[in-house]
Amino acid sequence: MEVENLYDHYKDTFQQQKEYIAKRDRLTISLLLTVVLFATLLSNPETLTTCVNQYIKNNYQIEKVMIDFSILHTGMIYLLLWFILQYYQICLTIEKQYCYIWELEEELTKRNEFISREGLAYATSYPLLKNVANVLYAWGIPIGISALSLFRLINECKTGEGYIILDSLGLALIFILSLLYFSDRNLNWHIWKSNIGPLNKLKGFIKLDVD
Repeated sequence: MEVENLYDHYKDTFQQQKEYIAKRDRLTISLLLTVVLFATLLSNPETLTTCVNQYIKNNYQIEKVMIDFSILHTGMIYLLLWFILQYYQICLTIEKQYCYIWELEEELTKRNEFISREGLAYATSYPLLKNVANVLYAWGIPIGISALSLFRLINECKTGEGYIILDSLGLALIFILSLLYFSDRNLNWHIWKSNIGPLNKLKGFIKLDVD
């Protein structure tokens, strides 16, 4: 009975992990779309501002509407901040959950129920494409977001345009959250000091070397 309960818990945990991954994928799309819109606003502010004003006028029958660049800019910063916070949280939850699933598999194996779908088997047959995707999740996105927010923060301080206090606060939070996420994913010194291979360190596997 104890093994059955443990296995049921394993299945429930794995199902929960699948839901987390689906949520992460949706957030990734939302985050990238927000970054594209933000970059569009910075590179061509008049076009996006005109489109937003026209959309409001057509759909809400508000004739005298004028949302300027400063309002859109501040709104995009905090929209980006919200998506980033949600995205980083779910990614860290997924990483933590994988470690827990691996521990459950090891515990089941001790009870003569050999299961290694998300533990040993997953680590020993990790394709190159997934390595690249994982590096994108763990390195590319936080570094790119950090660079974008830092560049914009410096530019805000130089120009002093718009809602500089609100904008600077939002951009600083984005930068700090990105650094914290990058640190949590990649700068765990007990991993880098271990004897596992470099690819496994990038993948986040900390229990064995599968190179």
